[in-house]
Amino acid sequence: MVRPKKRKNPLLTAAVLKVSFAMRGDGAAMFREIYQGVLRDFDLSDEQVDEYIEAHRERVENLARGDTEQE
Repeated sequence: MVRPKKRKNPLLTAAVLKVSFAMRGDGAAMFREIYQGVLRDFDLSDEQVDEYIEAHRERVENLARGDTEQE
């Protein structure tokens, strides 16, 4: 049986990207380039992403560590 595609949450995507790079602590130049592109593509601001991280910190950090999302 084929599962229906889940809708992506652009804020979650950007937040996980930002937190995962922060956890690694390297690749600052690469992060900035990728992250700015994600913000542009999703029409988001860094402030929106920071607010999302604060509101959903545990979930975002778990996903950034590679833990699968519980349904």
